[in-house]
Amino acid sequence: MSVAEEQVRRQKSVLIVEDNETAASMLQEFLESKGYAVTYRLDGSSALEYIETHTPYVVFMDIQMPGMNGFEVVRKMRAHTNPAIANAIIVGVSALYLFDQKDRFRDQGLDAFVAKPFDMYHILDVLSSYTD
Repeated sequence: MSVAEEQVRRQKSVLIVEDNETAASMLQEFLESKGYAVTYRLDGSSALEYIETHTPYVVFMDIQMPGMNGFEVVRKMRAHTNPAIANAIIVGVSALYLFDQKDRFRDQGLDAFVAKPFDMYHILDVLSSYTD
């Protein structure tokens, strides 16, 4: 595989971190139908374990999860010694998003934000802004 082909494959790699399995599965199916390679994890700890052996290009991170919340996972990713993990594109996801909190979310290490319930085509717009 050429370097260019590897870059395109990597840009299609998506991890969803979402404690609602139905929502995660629906988003996974939708993104796979659009050509993305998608997996999901249901909590922050298993997401951190996953990224040790798989390096997603884009991570959709639920902010409010039991146990380790999304901001904690983001901080650990941003502090990672592997630059591919530390510099992954992280899109925050929450039902409690308020437009005036946009700067706060960016200060927490998020590159973008998507409100729940998901607008699948808005998610595609966000993805394409980072992968095309």
